[in-house]
Amino acid sequence: MTNILFYDDVTLLGKSTASVPEASLKNFTDPYVIVEDDVIEPHAWIVDPITMTASFVGRAIESEEVSIERDLRIHEGFFFKGWKFQCDDVSKQNISGAASLAGFAMMQGAQVGNYRWNGGETDFVWFDVDNVPRLMDASDMLAMGGAAAEHVRVHITAARVLKDAPNGIPADYQDDVHWP
Repeated sequence: MTNILFYDDVTLLGKSTASVPEASLKNFTDPYVIVEDDVIEPHAWIVDPITMTASFVGRAIESEEVSIERDLRIHEGFFFKGWKFQCDDVSKQNISGAASLAGFAMMQGAQVGNYRWNGGETDFVWFDVDNVPRLMDASDMLAMGGAAAEHVRVHITAARVLKDAPNGIPADYQDDVHWP
């Protein structure tokens, strides 16, 4: 049996492996190279098209590593109206609750510029990452909830794109170029 590594002819990264009879090699149309050993992580190999050899360049990145990077980036926070707000798990829950209340207040007639829409004795504020109180009417709070949700959504989508990359998760998955 002959061990072969199929590779992407553009990126030159390994895609999959097979162990086949030498006589069947002529039947393959996808680019491949013969490798001496059984390749366990094909995406961690790169092919030199001149020498037609494969070299190990690193282990394959696990999906969970991308999820961790995604969560770190989400937790870094988001901008709304030029102010940066926290987006850790507790903050997301609090923002979601306040945005829901703002939506209900708007359905009950809360107007733009009414900062006591929540029924409190003082104007409604939300604290940014610098702990500065930011005045918000119901419309602002509802929009901020939407901004937080969008911040989470675009990071989830970026992570999914990385995880579904046809040649495996790129080694530079932590680079800003892959993230919003």
